[in-house]
Amino acid sequence: MRKVGMRDRHDKGAVLITIAICLFLLMGIAALAIDGGVAYNERRSTQGAADHAALAAAWAACNAKGEAAAVEAGRQAAANNGYDDSDPEIEVTVRRLGGSQAKYEAVIRSTNQTEFGASIGAESVSVESRAVADCRKKAWGGGYALFADGPPSCTTMELDFNGKKIQVHGLVHSNGDLNINGNTADKSIFHDLVTYVGTPKIKGADFPGPDPERKDPQPEPHQIDFTQFEPAQNSGQPDYYLFDVMKDKDLDPYRDGAGRISHSGVFFARTQIQNIYVEMAPGHRATFVSPGPIAIQPGSEVLAYHSSGVAVYSNYRDPASCANQAIHWRGAARFEGLVYAPRGLITFSMSSGATSDGAIVGFGIELSGSDYVIQWKDVTGGNPEFELEFEE
Repeated sequence: MRKVGMRDRHDKGAVLITIAICLFLLMGIAALAIDGGVAYNERRSTQGAADHAALAAAWAACNAKGEAAAVEAGRQAAANNGYDDSDPEIEVTVRRLGGSQAKYEAVIRSTNQTEFGASIGAESVSVESRAVADCRKKAWGGGYALFADGPPSCTTMELDFNGKKIQVHGLVHSNGDLNINGNTADKSIFHDLVTYVGTPKIKGADFPGPDPERKDPQPEPHQIDFTQFEPAQNSGQPDYYLFDVMKDKDLDPYRDGAGRISHSGVFFARTQIQNIYVEMAPGHRATFVSPGPIAIQPGSEVLAYHSSGVAVYSNYRDPASCANQAIHWRGAARFEGLVYAPRGLITFSMSSGATSDGAIVGFGIELSGSDYVIQWKDVTGGNPEFELEFEE
């Protein structure tokens, strides 16, 4: 019989201790792997639910539902995504943040029992997710009073501004060069941010707010589909007037005894609009559209009729000409709505203290004159549009 010595007993004890330590470490690794993975998946789930809750609350507030209804909408969105605050292991908080009537925070905290964590003293694990969303009224046409979409491949394909004592209220942007050649004695005033992509040349202008700044190219802000104005989409409509070439005398049947347009509607010319004079009779509005160039006489006033806010829309582009004249309207002009030539050049001027409400958007813009005001204004009269955005 072999005798067990003291050294053998010590060796066996050391082995048992080592095994116990290894088992403890393995349990810890298992707890981290399994319970940690569960917590990671739970974190992803709570974040998705918090995102939905914040968006739902902001959207409800943006649509004038009231703060209480917005909070309830957020809590309901969380419940719909599996996180009902009535569960004692789930905590959902939805609240309005300062600075905006429709900016809401959603916080979801979820506590779950661990599978292996109890072996190392962690009987439960909690995860928390937070989201902040804001809802804003979407500015018609991005809030731009002047927007030139074209790059300066031609000298005219930019924003050229010449004149004195002109005031512009609303954003101004050129995806090409920016040329402001004002009068240093009677400066023009740009009340809102002016941005450009190409080369700026600026004199004779004041900027009460921020100075003009360089910006990345911006998408054309209206993106209005021309086909909605075409005859195929408007056949039989009583407020739709169709011409081949529209000349000034062609408008006589639609004028009253004082020579004013007394028929509200969309006036569409299949080829072009030639040198028309427009004065609106009280209570009437008109929109003039052509795939070709449009020329309007000095002193004309156009008040937009179409629900898009378009007052004048030319879809013209001349591939053989760098000038690419789409809308030509000089003299004592006034408009309400959108003067729009997304594929061509707009030459425009006003004077004599006139004010126009709306926007001028073209591939290129040449603007001149003196002593007048252009101010961005949403003239569509329709239901407001909103946009949701995550703040955090």
